[in-house]
Amino acid sequence: MASISEKLKKRQQNNATEAAKGFKQNVFDLELLGDTKFYAPEEGKNKIDIIPYLAGTDKHPAGIAKGDPEYVLVYHKHKGLGPEQKNSAVCPKMTFGSKCPICEERDKLMADGQEELANGIKAKKYAAYWVIDKTKDEDELSIFDIQYFFFEKELCDASMNPDDDEDSVTERPVPFAALEGGFSVKFRATEETFGKAKFKKFKDFKFIKRKEDYDECILEETIPLDSLLVVKSYAELKELLYGEDEAEPDDMLPARKDKTAEKMEDDDVPESKPAKKSFTKKAKTESTDKESAKCPHGHRIGVDIDKKDDCEDCEMYKECADISEKD
Repeated sequence: MASISEKLKKRQQNNATEAAKGFKQNVFDLELLGDTKFYAPEEGKNKIDIIPYLAGTDKHPAGIAKGDPEYVLVYHKHKGLGPEQKNSAVCPKMTFGSKCPICEERDKLMADGQEELANGIKAKKYAAYWVIDKTKDEDELSIFDIQYFFFEKELCDASMNPDDDEDSVTERPVPFAALEGGFSVKFRATEETFGKAKFKKFKDFKFIKRKEDYDECILEETIPLDSLLVVKSYAELKELLYGEDEAEPDDMLPARKDKTAEKMEDDDVPESKPAKKSFTKKAKTESTDKESAKCPHGHRIGVDIDKKDDCEDCEMYKECADISEKD
């Protein structure tokens, strides 16, 4: 029987391969988490230990068998839901392949040409970890929940191509999450802006051999991340999307133009009617980043990502992913 270290190493290899291909209502059960805190990297230098967990369900998003080790939980999340745009929810379609009313509404918006509104409820790819903040030399476990392309993608790339001066690193990918012979992860966080929004980008990943190994008993403390996910039913997601009063959902939706009447409206109506109450964020003015960035294959930058065969080996993939995550 394969050991936990061997199984975890195989999972790291699989995740690194997938990453190379390019791909407030909380989404976690806060009652199960109790006093557990959420980790937030500080601007500047950071150092963490990523601690594995054992899959707790038969429906892990990555298809991992119950009881097998994993260091990350990759899932998709909808944000900005409801009339006040304050709710979040796990996307059952992108995470598990189940029906999702939010994705269905987004498809309708896209079909009507309402791309700005559709992007407001687009499911984004996230990665969650159990970590210990070694920047502060602490031993307390916390959860790190971050957009996939900002951290996990960079982490996997770095683990396959560590710096040449890291003499203690001999394996590819670097077994940073191994309990025995594992590595601390050092990285730098910089604050970036996109329009009015601020976010952190992570770079300069380095792997430092841990001075001490972790005992397997720590797995008793890392609650299975797949067990912590709050997955709402179709009806619950529909209610979350439209707000408390689901009896009249049209009042909660963004106004969509009837394409057959669009020309008549342009010719005969000098002023547009007041927009209906929207469950999406207000349309943002596109930044010059998106305007200046061009897809080398002629696709829509930040919109067609992972939808075209050219995406897999595209040299603009990272820039396209950054724009997509910000939209």
